[in-house]
Amino acid sequence: MQTQAEAAELAAAGEAIEVERDALAEQVADLTRERDTLAGKAEQQASDLVDQAQRIEREQQAAESARVELATARLKIEAQAERQTDQATEIERLRAALEASQQARTAAEQQAAVLGAKLEGVTTQLAHQTEANGEARKLAAQEAHRAAERMTQAQAERDEARKAAAAAREQAARLAGQLEAFTAAQKVMPEGQPAVAPKTTKTKKAE
Repeated sequence: MQTQAEAAELAAAGEAIEVERDALAEQVADLTRERDTLAGKAEQQASDLVDQAQRIEREQQAAESARVELATARLKIEAQAERQTDQATEIERLRAALEASQQARTAAEQQAAVLGAKLEGVTTQLAHQTEANGEARKLAAQEAHRAAERMTQAQAERDEARKAAAAAREQAARLAGQLEAFTAAQKVMPEGQPAVAPKTTKTKKAE
């Protein structure tokens, strides 16, 4: 009876062990499934982490590229702003130079107009002066010709006057001689006898 009881007890214990073993096996299976699930999840999470890390790296690279592009864009904008400032300064300088050039051109045109008017006036004056000089030379030539004629006539009149003066002196000398002779004759003639005046010889008038 004791053996049967022990056997029954052992059988019960064996059944309990089998039940426990089955329970443990089921737990092991559950743990295995859970492990596999966790392993899958871990693998997926690892893959996700890798993807996230790669995505983060790409985003970081993109952000770095964006920062570089932004910095480059800022430099370009600053350089463009500086160029625009330089261009504005150059445009202002060119505008001032153009305005000065236009003023200089206007002044030059005005001066050219004034000089042209002066030149025209001088040309007209020179033409009038030339004409006047020609007329003056013509008048001077005529006056010189008339002066030469007057000189020739004066010389002729002078020669005629000299001839007339010489004839008059000669006649005066004859008359003086006749008068002296007449006077002397009156002194030597007797009283009461009329004195005969000497005959005078008329001199031929010089032509």
